[in-house]
Amino acid sequence: MHDNITEVITRLLQSVDVPPDKVSYGESRTVDVKLTFSVNWFFEVNCKDTVLNSVMSSDTILDEDALKEFQKSNTEALLKDASLKRPFCTGLENKSAADIFKICNKVNRISARHAKGDCTCPSCKGTKRVNCPNCSGYGMILCPSCQGREGGCTRCNRTGYIVCPTCNNLQKITCQNCKGKGRIMVDRMVCLLARNFPVIDVEVKDMDNVFAVPNCHVDYVCYFELLKKLPFQIYDAEFKESGVFLITYIAECRMDYVNFEIAQVSKSFTFYTCGNDFTPMSIPPVLESIYSELKMRLSDAAIGNTLTDIDIKIDLFKTLCQNRFFYGLLCSYEFYFELVTRKLQNEVVKTDNYTSKIFTMREKLMSLLAYRKEQLADELSKKLLMSTNNLMKENFSKDICLSLVEYISNLKFREHSGRHYWDMTTSFIWVITFMLNFFIHNPVNLVACVLFSLVASFLVAYFGTKTLKFYEVMLASKTFENISKFIDFNYDLSRAIAMLSGTLIIEIITYIVT
Repeated sequence: MHDNITEVITRLLQSVDVPPDKVSYGESRTVDVKLTFSVNWFFEVNCKDTVLNSVMSSDTILDEDALKEFQKSNTEALLKDASLKRPFCTGLENKSAADIFKICNKVNRISARHAKGDCTCPSCKGTKRVNCPNCSGYGMILCPSCQGREGGCTRCNRTGYIVCPTCNNLQKITCQNCKGKGRIMVDRMVCLLARNFPVIDVEVKDMDNVFAVPNCHVDYVCYFELLKKLPFQIYDAEFKESGVFLITYIAECRMDYVNFEIAQVSKSFTFYTCGNDFTPMSIPPVLESIYSELKMRLSDAAIGNTLTDIDIKIDLFKTLCQNRFFYGLLCSYEFYFELVTRKLQNEVVKTDNYTSKIFTMREKLMSLLAYRKEQLADELSKKLLMSTNNLMKENFSKDICLSLVEYISNLKFREHSGRHYWDMTTSFIWVITFMLNFFIHNPVNLVACVLFSLVASFLVAYFGTKTLKFYEVMLASKTFENISKFIDFNYDLSRAIAMLSGTLIIEIITYIVT
């Protein structure tokens, strides 16, 4: 139990590395309030198929038409029978407010009916093949080197996209849901699904002070602790004419609030608690001000002026690794990347002829990539909010995570000066090789020129394009297992091979001629 409101906010700020000596507090105030916790319950029919790997010999297996009839008849029966949801709703009246909120966060199925049967695979629609998860059925992916930008690069022949390496432009792969059979055995469940909308409202009891108290919004992440610790009592429970069931709880208690400021942050914040235990009612978004500069740097390195500056990208990566919250995001980035790829495997279908005429392949791939980035940013945002105790708003968390995704996606983007480094170095090595082998007939020259080529390739990749330098930084950070997935080595490798091959060809020609 905390002694006062400032102790609560101090510990909360310490959890995100904000030291107490950098926080200054105003005078705390107390008012009496009434909290109203209400939950509206909505009921709808839900159908779900579970794939069966095997069935018992005693099981009754329906054909596809019988399964559809089972679903149709039970859907109609569940919609007509209003008495089915009454036992569930009556049971809610005997629960505490905290228990009700727990139930709100679960999947609540009522009067589930089951049937087993053989049906067409919903993933491939019986075709035995599904869209390639890497290109989502387009057969092409954006060029990793230029990220599909206007003008492209030599790798993609200036188109901005290349053939998908997973399906090799076949667009489809074998369906893993039915193992390429086109049909599956399922357990089909039809039930009533109870959905809900919980909300806590705050009302100041002393009407004389109602305008003196700052407006307080109860954050959803604080609901459970408030419902568990405050003396909520059931106030009403009723069915509305629309079939919605409303249950209401009320608690009367004290509310404390205090203003505070953080050193080097221009904005001031207000923190609210309820009850004698000083349970938080809302979480002040202090990290939005603290991380605003980092967010700006990420955005600039992702799509702004520093997009092609590899040194700034390396420094920014080091900065991210020094922050424990963003280091955690980097360490889990690869996992969520694969998770989103699997999740979106069948969500994108091939466009029709009209759409194909309106949008170019590059535009379609850009749209697909943008959608994947948003999904990945959502997953990372959830992790960031959890690790920072929600000391930033959800929108800010999504924005900064989207900037992080853009930043990592554009690590493969090469600046044009990298090509010039390779052109100059390659020309220099080839000229030196020709001069040494043509005018000085010494077998040692043959080996020396090959070694010069290898050393020059390493130096250009490390100090010129700095691909190897970035690889070294990422390897030392231990954030990614497969670094080559996020940094493009192909261009440097192909230029190194071209340099070495040219050196060997020059040596062979000069040896034959002389």
